[in-house]
Amino acid sequence: MRVQQTNRLASVAGAGSGGQNTPPQPPPPQALSQAEASMLQELSGAALEPTGVSAGELLGADALRAVVMARPTDLDAVRVLGDGMHAALGAHAAALLDLVRAACERYDLQGDALSEEQHSKRLQRRLLQTRALEAQRCELAPYMILSDLAVAAVASKRPSCISRLAAVPGVPLRVAERHGGALLRTVAEYCRACSLPMEEEPPSALPASMGEAGDAAGSIGFAEGFVPKSPAGSSHSTEWRTVKRLQAASDSAKGGAPKQRQRKLPPTLGKK
Repeated sequence: MRVQQTNRLASVAGAGSGGQNTPPQPPPPQALSQAEASMLQELSGAALEPTGVSAGELLGADALRAVVMARPTDLDAVRVLGDGMHAALGAHAAALLDLVRAACERYDLQGDALSEEQHSKRLQRRLLQTRALEAQRCELAPYMILSDLAVAAVASKRPSCISRLAAVPGVPLRVAERHGGALLRTVAEYCRACSLPMEEEPPSALPASMGEAGDAAGSIGFAEGFVPKSPAGSSHSTEWRTVKRLQAASDSAKGGAPKQRQRKLPPTLGKK
C-alpha cells in the first residue's frame, strides 16, 4: 500500500513538471548602467586591428558584455576573464585594451572592475613573476621559495607585513623573512593601483610603553647583567628573537645597557 502511494506521488510530481527534471536556471545577468550600455554599443561595432573585424563579431554578445563589466586594462586582466577569452582575442587583444581604456575615460568608468576571485588570480600571476625573479637572484628553483598553492594563498590574503605573510598557509617564516620584501612590495603595489584593502598588521606582542616593556622583561626572569644563551642551531628562531627584543626593551627602560657586576674577591685576597 505504501509503495503504491509513493509511486502515485512520484507520478503526480512528474506530471506537474512535464515529466522531466528541469536543470537549475542561471542567475539573470547583472543590469548595465547607462554608461556601460553605451560602452557596450560602441565596442560591439568597433573595428579591431590588425584584421579590422568588429569586437562583437569576434567575441560574441555574452563575452563582450563580460569585457564591459570587468573593463580590463592589461593582458593579465583579460586572462582572468577566461582562457577562452584570451584565445579568442589572439592578436586583437592589444587593440581591444586600447578601446576599453579610451571608453573608460570617455564615460568616466573605473578600469579593472574585477571580482574578488579575479583580482586574486591576477595578483597571483604577478606574484609568480616576483617569485621567478627571486629564484633567479638566489639561484634557486622557484618551487624552493614557495609552492604554487602558497602563492595563490598569498594572493588571496594580501598580507601587509612579514608577520601576516608568515601566517599564510604554506609560507615558512624563513621564506617570509628572506623573500618577504619583494613579495609584499608586489602585493602593496597591486592593492594601491586597484584600491584594494590589505590585511592589517596585528597588534605587537611587545607592550606599548617602554616601562611596561621593562616590567614584562623582568617578569620572565631577566636579571640585571644576564645574557641568555641561544640553544645550538636556534639562533634565528622566533623564541630567541623575542627574548632578545624583550631584553633590549628592558635595558632601554632602565636607562641603557646593564652594567657588569663586579666580582667580589674573597676576604683573604683583599687583605694586604
